Amino acid sequence: MITLNAMGEIRVSIIGFGNVTNTLIKGLEYYMTNKKSNNLGIWHDKVGGYSINDIKIVSIFDVDADKVGKLVTCNDSSIKINAGMIIDQPPSYWNNNIVSVSKDELLSMLKDSRPDIVVNLISSSMDRSSYAYAECSLACNSSFINYNPNNTCLQIQILARGLRTMV
Repeated sequence: MITLNAMGEIRVSIIGFGNVTNTLIKGLEYYMTNKKSNNLGIWHDKVGGYSINDIKIVSIFDVDADKVGKLVTCNDSSIKINAGMIIDQPPSYWNNNIVSVSKDELLSMLKDSRPDIVVNLISSSMDRSSYAYAECSLACNSSFINYNPNNTCLQIQILARGLRTMV
């Protein structure tokens, strides 16, 4: 179960900086800066006591060397895109300019950013990588939202159940 921090922020880490992440960040920025306009697209100003202004992107990871190290503006701050990890064989249509860190390195960076939620937005053919990201999320005591159409969530539920019985 997720426990949000006492300051009222929902700290989010994003895996994969592509079109969906870019649109998500632009949407957050739009709705955060246009508070009193007719916010079409936002059904409820608050959900569970949290508003869109409580969402804070704290880290972004990607394996494209052309993106890693670049700054992304969100929540009135700049976030550096960190190197992600890739375990699967990259699809043939990807460029060969890939940078990947070890699972331990990624876990360390993820722990440093202290996310409440990790959102997986990497390519659909990256099943083993998605699973590894989910394991890192679980190790950070963060919730994991998987937008990758595979069975990672079921596998992680089984893993989490096993860890709870071992404690």
